Formats: sequence, structure tokens, C-alpha cells
Amino acid sequence: MRAVGPARLVTAALLLLATGCTTALQRPTSGRCAGADPTEWGRAASASMTVASFEHRAMYGVGRPGKPRAFAPRPAPADSVAAISYPEPGRFSGGPDDFGRMVNRSYIYDNALYVLVRTFEGEEDAARRVLQTLVALQRPDGAWGFSFNIRGDGFYDIDYLRTGAVAWVVYAMARYTRRFGDRRFVPAMRRGGKWLISQRDPRSGLFRGGSGRWVPGTGTFEAGYVTDWASTEHNVDVWFTLRALAVTDPRGDWRAMLRPDGLGKAMQDVLFMEKAGRYARGLQPGGLDTISALDASGTWTSIFELGRGRPEIARRLLAWVDQHHKGAQDGWQVWRPESGPANAIWFVEGSVARAIALSRLGDVANARAMIQELTELACVGGVPLVYANRWQPDFPKTPAIGPTAWYILAVEEVWNGQAPFLWPTDL
Repeated sequence: MRAVGPARLVTAALLLLATGCTTALQRPTSGRCAGADPTEWGRAASASMTVASFEHRAMYGVGRPGKPRAFAPRPAPADSVAAISYPEPGRFSGGPDDFGRMVNRSYIYDNALYVLVRTFEGEEDAARRVLQTLVALQRPDGAWGFSFNIRGDGFYDIDYLRTGAVAWVVYAMARYTRRFGDRRFVPAMRRGGKWLISQRDPRSGLFRGGSGRWVPGTGTFEAGYVTDWASTEHNVDVWFTLRALAVTDPRGDWRAMLRPDGLGKAMQDVLFMEKAGRYARGLQPGGLDTISALDASGTWTSIFELGRGRPEIARRLLAWVDQHHKGAQDGWQVWRPESGPANAIWFVEGSVARAIALSRLGDVANARAMIQELTELACVGGVPLVYANRWQPDFPKTPAIGPTAWYILAVEEVWNGQAPFLWPTDL
């Protein structure tokens, strides 16, 4: 299966610098990476996001114990492709022994982000080719499995469903449709949106997490597991997706969830911790999950609150993040995935939204300072950007699509002054 990618106007020098980096990720004080240009590295990051051809073939999931579940993708056009989530798993040493297999893996969230970047860039064909693959992989109920193989065997994690990931795919379809006027993906978008609506818990008004789970430490899968929890992060994803659906497909039922007494109010009433000035990680059957998670407690939720017209809450959320998640490591300001020194790594993807929120709040100087630091990280570690600056379970020190896509869109908005595209406040 050959790797392919859209042609990009990027200097060969930058692409060369973006490969073969195996040294420690130390922030530069001099040399080529100190003061690296965000515009140049944003282009290099865009060029580094690669895809591979997707072939219509038989696939399988885990299903119930001892019974692999067959899945036949819908026929897909010959030019269909999928994003490579971790394109260079061996760039940095120190990871799990079997991490190299991740080069075969494609996550639906990463495919959605790839579509959003190419949609922003006006590359309709590149975005369309990925959406064709996602249509082929859509389940009959409208959802998508969490990830799939694009090389090797045809394993598709079809029964591991997470509301946030599905929301991102639907959001990408809506933004593509709105941008290009190509409505071929609207039926799949509507099916995905209806599946999202089915995940709403009528008691709390929040959207549940999905179904299926890998049992920690066992390697076994429970296909019949249905989540009894709701994630703050997932609900932010859904809220922005519902807004995009309401604009793209106004005849749908999406607006009902966006009423003053809808999802936004449920998140505020149930998940916002007023005394602390931040959001909980989610809701469990026994009450709030009060762990402070970077995206849920402040970076992603600050953009959500700006979308709701509550900048004062957004400022409180960012203040919490700065107080409880900010650290220093190897010369960098790092943003820990959870509060506390035990998590002293830089969760790159979860931190980029801070720059976007700061910029929308008018704190352009600090927003640009963060973009500059991210750019120097891109230069030191290469592109695609690393998911984290050190190896830690669930936070690999490896090039990844997720932080790269967020970085590209943040550079365009914060550094280059482009109109907000990722979760804009007016859509």
C-alpha cells in the first residue's frame, strides 16, 4: 500500500530537518530552531501529514469473546485514503516494544482532523478522499469504530465506540459540506448525528461516552459494555458538532439540543465546579469525576465558553490551567495532561487550544508566545509534531497527526491572522 500525500509548497530544507531526529527534546537557546518561523513550520507540518490508500476489502472486529466479527466496508472509490495517525513510531527510542505496529493504524479522530485542515486550506480533493473512506467504514447505526488498520490485516475496532470521536467525524463532514457545497456526505453526516443524539442521557442532559471497552491489564474486549459515564471533553465535541449540524442541515433535530436549556446548560449545571473555577473531567454514576484534566478542565472548555459568550468563565478556566497544569521541563513550558508533578510531561495536543483561547480573549502576546514555543518544538523534534515530549503511558513521544493538525490551525489563526476555523465562536 503506497503512502500518498497532497503536493505542498514547502522548502526541501524544512522537510529534511523534520526527519531523523532522535535526540532529547531540549528547548533551543541558539541555532536554527531558536526563534523558528511559525509560518514556515506550519507549512512544513501540513506537508508532513500523510495518508495511505484505502482498499475495499473484508475487515473484522473483536466482537464477543472468541468470535471475531466480520465487517464489510461499503464500496469506496479507488482514490480513497486514510490518515496515518503515527507515521514514524520509531523516530524516538524508549517506547513500548510493540509500538512500531502503530504505523499501520488510523484513528477516526485523526482522519477528521486531517479533513478539517485540508478543508481550511481549500484542498477539496484531499479532504474528499478521506471522507470517502469514513463513509465506507460507517456502521449501520451511524457510528464509527475507534480505529482501523490501513496496512497488514483488516482489523477494525468496530465495537469500540466513543462519542467524542464520532462527533469529530460528523463535525468534519459538516465543515466540508459548508465550505465546498458538496453534499455527497450529508446522508452519512445525518446518520452520525442521529447516533450522537441517541447517546444523550435524559436525566443529566449530557451525552454518554459510548460503548465497548478494552479491560485494563487483560487484553480482553467487552463488546456489550455500555458506558454509564459522560466525559466533559466528549460533550464539548458534541456541542460544537451540533452547532455545525444546525447550520449545515437546518431541517434536522440539532437545534433542539442547543436551546438555552439544552446541552450547554447541562454542562454548566452538572460539570462546572464553581468554587474551583473549572470543569470536572466528567460524570460517573457516583458523582463528578473531579480529576483535573488539561483539555476538560480548561483548554478545550475555554473555547466552549467563548462559544457560549462567557469570556469571564473562559478566563477562569485558563487561570486554573496556568496554576495547576503548567510546568517546566527541558527548557520548555509544559502543560501536563493532569494536575500534579507525577504527570510532568507536555501533552502537546491538549495544550494548543490554550493559544487559540488566549487569542480570542485578546491576549495576543501570550498566544503568540505559545505558538512560538510550539514552533521551536516542531523544529527540534521534527514534524509531524510529537504527541508528548517524553514517553509516558497513553502519551507517546512520537510524531502524531492530532497535535500537528491543531498546531497548523492555531498558527493560521493566532500567528497569521486568519479567521478562526476550528470551533469558531460564530458557528
